[in-house]
Amino acid sequence: MNRAIIRDWRRWLKRSVSLFLGLLLAVLLSFHGGTSWAQSPAELFAQGRQQYDEHNYEAAIATWQQTLDLYHRPEDQAATLNALAAAHLALGQNRAAVAWTSRALDTAQQIDEPALAARLQAQALGNQGIAQRGVGQYLDAIATYQQALTLMQSQDDQLGESRVLGLLGNAYESLGDFDQAVEFHRRSLAIAKSLNNPMQESAALNNLGATQATEGNYADAIELYQQSLAIAKTLNDDLRIGYALNNLGTAYHAQKQLNQAIEHYNQSLTLAETVGNTGLEIDALSGLGLAYEDRDDYERAIALHARSVELSTKIDDPRRQGRALNNLGHARFGTGQLDQAEAVLRDAIDTLEQLRPTQDQYNISLFDTHVLTYNLLQQILVAQDNPEAALEIAERGRAQAFVELLAQRSTKIPNTKISFADIQAIARDQQATLVEYTLVPDASFKVQGKQRGTAESLYIWVVQPSGEVTFRQVDLKENNVSIAELVKTSRELTSQRWRYRSGIRGSSQQNTRLRSAIRPGDRVRREGEPLDWAPYEVTAIDPRAGTVTLSHPDFVLPNPVVPLSDVYKITPSAFAPVLQKRQHWRELHQLLIAPIADLLPSDASTRIVFIPQEQLFLVPFPALQAEDDSYLIEHHTIVTAPAIQVLQQTHQPAATPFSQTDAMLIVGDPSPMPDNLQPLPHARTEAKSIAELLNTKALIGHQATEPDIKQALSSARLIHLATHGFFNETNPLEGSLALAPAAGDIPGTVGDGFLTAAEILESQLNADLVVLSACDTGRGRITGDGVVGLSRSFLAAGAPSVMVSLWQVPDEATSALMLSFYQQLLAGKDKAQALRQAMLSMLDAYPAPLNWAAFTLVGG
Repeated sequence: MNRAIIRDWRRWLKRSVSLFLGLLLAVLLSFHGGTSWAQSPAELFAQGRQQYDEHNYEAAIATWQQTLDLYHRPEDQAATLNALAAAHLALGQNRAAVAWTSRALDTAQQIDEPALAARLQAQALGNQGIAQRGVGQYLDAIATYQQALTLMQSQDDQLGESRVLGLLGNAYESLGDFDQAVEFHRRSLAIAKSLNNPMQESAALNNLGATQATEGNYADAIELYQQSLAIAKTLNDDLRIGYALNNLGTAYHAQKQLNQAIEHYNQSLTLAETVGNTGLEIDALSGLGLAYEDRDDYERAIALHARSVELSTKIDDPRRQGRALNNLGHARFGTGQLDQAEAVLRDAIDTLEQLRPTQDQYNISLFDTHVLTYNLLQQILVAQDNPEAALEIAERGRAQAFVELLAQRSTKIPNTKISFADIQAIARDQQATLVEYTLVPDASFKVQGKQRGTAESLYIWVVQPSGEVTFRQVDLKENNVSIAELVKTSRELTSQRWRYRSGIRGSSQQNTRLRSAIRPGDRVRREGEPLDWAPYEVTAIDPRAGTVTLSHPDFVLPNPVVPLSDVYKITPSAFAPVLQKRQHWRELHQLLIAPIADLLPSDASTRIVFIPQEQLFLVPFPALQAEDDSYLIEHHTIVTAPAIQVLQQTHQPAATPFSQTDAMLIVGDPSPMPDNLQPLPHARTEAKSIAELLNTKALIGHQATEPDIKQALSSARLIHLATHGFFNETNPLEGSLALAPAAGDIPGTVGDGFLTAAEILESQLNADLVVLSACDTGRGRITGDGVVGLSRSFLAAGAPSVMVSLWQVPDEATSALMLSFYQQLLAGKDKAQALRQAMLSMLDAYPAPLNWAAFTLVGG
């Protein structure tokens, strides 16, 4: 039975206790109350403090509520309100905590002493942010923490600053923004060490260890956890000890050291029960449940997960609840309890979908951490012989942030969950055959943040234009095949990079030399590393950021993006001319196409819309070869899309040919190129020839300035940009197209000559077609939401169809392909048919797929 242990370890690598009560009580006010009471307010407050320290939180709440009724000064009331919020947070009652912190903020504004008011406001904001993060309001939490940080810094409160930085790191990690999380945790740790504050240092070490574990860097994570644990033990802080033990358990578990993992989970669980911390108890129970699943003790695993679910429903923490439900569903799936597993997984997905933030970039990032929960439900539904329902979940589990973004901008896409009936209706409306893929990870994989594991199975759905659906499954494990490796090797280009539409930017003499020498595929070493170490391979270059992305043959790099100046080339390009090695194309055809070949249309002009997933977005489908050596494009008209639901926006009635009355934006070889990029003479010829075909004028050379192009984008019915293109895996919205800078523009600013994906995303387009005749324009960061980069930005801005490239394309051959494409359009072909005919026309003069197979039509 295929199964993937869907476990968001990152969330379980729980931090330190982040509550602000410790800070609050460390600076207790001199409370003044009447002495006629049986107990003074100050005595009651101290009693509540003692009850809190003994983990008797409900008693502390009752005591502090009495205290609140007795206090009259706003500073005393605000302090008590903050204490009440902290106690509710300890019980996991986040919504109640938000209410108390709101009252504390209002009360603190009445305090006459500015410094005291600022300190109490900062404490209230810190607690409020914790509560907001607990209920999944991550962006609100970040905004709240930023306010708290500003107040802490204004009061020169370095301890408070360190704590808030740690909280910001946790919030960004909840969103899946691990780079930001690491930065905040490192700053937090540095301040804690400078203050020689062991309690905060323990917390920061724990946080930083969690980020290392998220990236699969377990040795470093364990070292950090052990340092945190040692400090917590000297402080006799049972709660911090409990979290450190649980984190160590998860790290050992990920390394398959089950005995050590179970030992640490059990110790953590005992402490969680002792201190009464429900969140830690849930985490420890979940870890134990998965560990016993790995021992095939499903009866015990189900009992532990059921207890975890029971506890999670008692606190205001949808992240933990969704995770606990997911794990229970997985255990029931492992025992063949399919109906129960399905019900639990659907509850998990409903819970996780409540967490979606409104900002697109964070919606993408958060969704990327939930993808495998949808994948698990697909496996359960397939096991129930219900592939139609599995397809519905497959659609809900891909490109949902993109769908939500499109729904905000277009009335064509309803912001509702797609149903199987909707999928059938879209296929009928498109009059196309839809092919959707899902990669299923191997059973032993433990989820770490956004990692995926090796695919052991491939699901394929084929939806006919009639709405009929057929499901096929490919066992990758039995065939001993790695999809990721096949995709990688089938796309690697020859070493003749100098002829391609790529540019290497330089900002200094040294960097200019390095950047002109290094290309994707080169083998490099980092400065200062031993010469006997195995070299790295360059997989991508980001000239705007001055960075390269590396891979290593022996291990996964936790931080693959490094400064370009840190590496030097040791050999010419290591890429063999594998595009000439037809076995790679055949193997991909055998996996992706052969299992469904009997279901594909016999009419070559009928469109097939491929809906890939993750690495499959990089597959050049037109170049896949059958056993008779024929390419897929010879038999079929091909389109790709990030999701079936996206096709609702991209579908158009039969388009009329472009006419002289249409606004058309044809750009070629802007000059001067920004950052001294090389000119592209064939791109200039290409733009002129296409403009002549369409009876319009091309913008070439100095006419193609970034400000002028940006202004013309919104009114053009056709947009064709023939220039240099760059993708940025680290910051995908910084992917760009090179245009001529306006006079006086400063590098790195708006108008610097680089039209970025972020700038395009803010545009409103009316174009029927966008053609990006440049390198790597179809690439970007591959996420569970699809490819985030230039193509996504143009689609989101309103273009129904975007033609993009999957690698660095040769200048001369690309110009020939583009001219043929427009000739076919003017001859009455639709966009997909025109691209097919253009590719076929290239086979005699440019037979190698690297010359024509890079381009794909995304959308309609």
